[in-house]
Amino acid sequence: MSDVAALRGEAAKFGATAQACARAGWEYRLVGAAEKIVTVNVWWLAGYRHRRHHQPGPTDALRQVFARPAPSMAGRRRRVTRSR
Repeated sequence: MSDVAALRGEAAKFGATAQACARAGWEYRLVGAAEKIVTVNVWWLAGYRHRRHHQPGPTDALRQVFARPAPSMAGRRRRVTRSR
């Protein structure tokens, strides 16, 4: 079965989801599958959501340093400067 045929079988679900999103003021669109490397990277990064990785001190400091968009090395320098 092709991907297109599989999508046709799911049309009612996609339509219902699109309607629910529209009621919430959200945009809904179907896109193709992500590239394999993107999928693998997201899967790997998701592992860091585990609570064993949550460290309030460093996490709060990083959120503060990167509250405004900045290159990572600039943020690191700001953090090092503040911690001295």
